Amino acid sequence: MIPVTTDQLVYLVAALAVAGTVSFLLTPAAIRAARLVGAIDAPDHARRVHRQPVARLGGLAVGTTFVVVGIVAVAVGWQTGIVPRTFRIRDPQLIALFLGAAVAVVL
Repeated sequence: MIPVTTDQLVYLVAALAVAGTVSFLLTPAAIRAARLVGAIDAPDHARRVHRQPVARLGGLAVGTTFVVVGIVAVAVGWQTGIVPRTFRIRDPQLIALFLGAAVAVVL
């Protein structure tokens, strides 16, 4: 197990708080965008559990937040030394994680 310092833990909690706040703030914009493009799920079948129309682009806010805040958190953490220098920003797994998330958001 990799030891985590108090500074790193505070940094992770702060990044989580920023991500939650940004996602919360972007959700109304995603709902408006869903209405504009007609991405609304209407409860017209017996299978639907909701009673009112629901926007289907909520994942757009969450996914965008994950990609943007994640990349910024890694970059800032690496520059400030909170993320150890042995951690490579251009690590193929990290690039694949953020690139895959970005593709999922676009799709």
